[in-house]
Amino acid sequence: MKIGIIGAGGAARGTHIPALQLCAGVEIAAVADPNPAAAVEGIPFTTNYHDLLARPDVAGVVNATPNHLHREITLEAIRAGKHVLCEKPLGLHYAETAEMLAAAAAAGIVHMTAFTYRYIPAVQYIKASSTKASWARSAASAPPT
Repeated sequence: MKIGIIGAGGAARGTHIPALQLCAGVEIAAVADPNPAAAVEGIPFTTNYHDLLARPDVAGVVNATPNHLHREITLEAIRAGKHVLCEKPLGLHYAETAEMLAAAAAAGIVHMTAFTYRYIPAVQYIKASSTKASWARSAASAPPT
């Protein structure tokens, strides 16, 4: 699966690029950033994110741009048929986030915010443990039948 990255700042360089490079079956198709000096060695680069959105071989994009650009770029990516992982905050206010959600749902696009901690093993373990513990407490305190 080919993924594009829009924005080449700290979140892209420090988190998204290294993480995607560890994923089997994932190829970073290109990084897009208006600053030519932001090119990442060994990864195709463009200064125009529209070039990336126009590529039929790109399944999804990471929107790691400044916050005020999240809505515009995410909606363009959805219109282009790309799945989107958008950095936090998703939008500047509720109306923006609701608009993105509605657009993604209407297009059948997967769209999520980068709450990556929910997927790390320690958090998954705590979630599983707390669910089991809550169930066990509920069962133990239930009246006998």
